[in-house]
Parts: sequence; C-alpha cells; structure tokens
Amino acid sequence: MQAIMNLLEKYVVPVAAKIGSIPWLVALRDSFIATLPITMAGSLATLLNALLSTYCTVGLDKFRQCRAADHHDRQHRIRWVFDHLRRLLLRNVGLSPR
Repeated sequence: MQAIMNLLEKYVVPVAAKIGSIPWLVALRDSFIATLPITMAGSLATLLNALLSTYCTVGLDKFRQCRAADHHDRQHRIRWVFDHLRRLLLRNVGLSPR
C-alpha cells in the first residue's frame, strides 16, 4: 500500500497540482460545485412529480379517491401532499399547524 502511495505522490500529485492551478479550470470546478445543490433540488422535485403522477393510487387512502386524470385532480393531490408534509414538519418541530 505504501508503494502505491509513493507512486501517486511522485507522479500524479505534481500533474494534479499543475492542473489545479489553471484559472479557468478552477472557475469551472467552482461553478459545478455551486450548481450542485440546485441540481439536486431539481432532481428531487422531478422524482416527487413522477411519484405523484404515476403512483397516485398506491399507499394513502386519500389518493385512492383521486382516480381522475384531469389537471384539477392532480393539483388537488399535490396540494394535499404538501399540506400534510407541512403539518408533519410543524408537528416535529413542536409548532401546531394552522
């Protein structure tokens, strides 16, 4: 294991240091790091949308009543889910939901 570490320190670290000192590559790295939370939030929203539109009849009893596929029912399901998530979060932090 020590031989691998010595090999990496001898050959890879100098090349990585030179690449890490190029200003436009540093800016590119920093921009990817800055956009990562936004990308993750968008992917979670997409996942939630897919779960609500595909599996709306599975799980909760209230969803079983919403079998129509029109826009109004979908908005109602989404509003219902977020309302119950808000109540659950408020209950967990010790506040009472309105």
